[in-house]
Amino acid sequence: MFKKTISIIEKRNHLQEEGFREIVEAVFSSNRRTNKRYTREEILSSYNPRDYTSDDAPNGASKI
Repeated sequence: MFKKTISIIEKRNHLQEEGFREIVEAVFSSNRRTNKRYTREEILSSYNPRDYTSDDAPNGASKI
């Protein structure tokens, strides 16, 4: 899961909804028993592509 997530981030696919969704699904499909603070649905519904673009950043700088 970690290696796959890093690969998605390195390719900057996490900035697109499909890549974001892929990471979230990987986390929630793991068999690890952890106390997750948010549900899968809460995380997926919070995705806003505008939060991850550099349109508003000065000189085209990335917000991230």
